[in-house]
Amino acid sequence: MKQGMIMAGALFAATLFLMTGCAGYQRQARLPPHDFLKEVASGELAPKVGRAVILLDRSDTMGAEWQGGTQLSGAAALAGGMVKTLVSLKIPVTLHAFGGDAEDAVIFRPEDLKNRDIPLSDLTPQGENTLGAALAAVVEERNASSAVPGEKTAVIIISNGMAADDPVAAAVSVRDNFGDQVCLYSLLVGEDTAGREMLGNTVWEAECGFPESAQRLMSPDGMAEFMKKVFLARGAAPVVPPEPETEEGVTPEETTSWESLDDRDGDGVADAEDQCPKTPRGAVSINEDGCWIIADIQFETNKTDINPEYTAMLDEIAAVMAANPDIRLALRGHTDSMGTAAYNMALSWKRARSVSALLAERGVDESHLIPVGMGFSTPLDINDTAKGRARNRRVHVQPLRVITAAP
Repeated sequence: MKQGMIMAGALFAATLFLMTGCAGYQRQARLPPHDFLKEVASGELAPKVGRAVILLDRSDTMGAEWQGGTQLSGAAALAGGMVKTLVSLKIPVTLHAFGGDAEDAVIFRPEDLKNRDIPLSDLTPQGENTLGAALAAVVEERNASSAVPGEKTAVIIISNGMAADDPVAAAVSVRDNFGDQVCLYSLLVGEDTAGREMLGNTVWEAECGFPESAQRLMSPDGMAEFMKKVFLARGAAPVVPPEPETEEGVTPEETTSWESLDDRDGDGVADAEDQCPKTPRGAVSINEDGCWIIADIQFETNKTDINPEYTAMLDEIAAVMAANPDIRLALRGHTDSMGTAAYNMALSWKRARSVSALLAERGVDESHLIPVGMGFSTPLDINDTAKGRARNRRVHVQPLRVITAAP
């Protein structure tokens, strides 16, 4: 009797585990596609991308727990919601699952547009993260495709960033082959710092696209915002400026032109003379060309401490980031040439991370910061003099604007 009760209890516990486990996955799998059809039909929005490629990481590290399931199940839920949204917009999409020694599995192809069943539930974590190889395959696929000249492709990487190969080099190949015709967007699954840096560096090298946290897309609003930024633009209705007012007795030719009065980014420099027409809101350090100037942060020899003289500049950067959620910052750390390459590479990473940490303390979202270590590979000055070495010990802060709907 007692043994029977134990067996019954064990059976109940196992059943409960299976039910809750399945329920956890189903919660992730129920990410509905966002309906943009009304905005598209009215002309308010229009697709700005000709095709999409989604690279889904199924490597063994994606078996880690995340969001009530595994990283892979959460990533698969995101991929499924994206595919369905793209299908509704009639944007051709290919979904690849990469990882392990086997060839990448093509889960969904453009010819499957009418297929509502996306076979993601059978995916299991396996092998190493081969993101570099997956990106190299994108290059080959694009070269072999019949893409229309000028057609843009958006590549979405859904991964924890624990790549075993070299995705950064592959991103350079994407940039060199296609320029801004192929943009990379990464969605970090989980919170691994090294993974975030790897994905950030990969996207940064492509010079088109931006990194994002997968966590942000786990809500319908977050998913809708991301899809709109990447795939849609506002309708191209022309904006006609009003006629300039003229004083009595003064001809329009004698008045200041409308263009010289227009300053759409509010930086105090007229658009007709503005070399940086999209200066972010809140920027104070503006030069005569209308560009936001951020000085390099200098360091003492072998140090990662940031001098207090940069406090005001860091405060300004944090304020600008708060006012402009579409801005990301590449933080590139550099060293002089004293010491070994390995030592200086590690030191340059630490310098970039120290700047990232101070900005995070000021409220900047860490997912918007991309620290990069450059070692002594790109000096500003010669390393033969103390002055030159001092200039080379730096972190260069480069704003990267998220590609959003056209204004």
